[in-house]
Amino acid sequence: MQDLGKFFFLLAIVLFIAGFIFYFGGNTLKKIWDFIPLNFKWAGKNSKIYFPLGASILLSILLTIIINLFFRFFK
Repeated sequence: MQDLGKFFFLLAIVLFIAGFIFYFGGNTLKKIWDFIPLNFKWAGKNSKIYFPLGASILLSILLTIIINLFFRFFK
């Protein structure tokens, strides 16, 4: 039961930090997000395609690190 309490406490801290970053650094993060390598943009006459391959790889690496730290914390 204490593990569940630790989980929700850690989740609340992570959500608070993420909210703080997005609220105060939203414009800066958007500029950085647009210039990540391997994000492909194509605009035709009547259509636009955006394929965020680089952002997906970066997000995957960050989530892997966070999940590994989470499991080490609760071990």
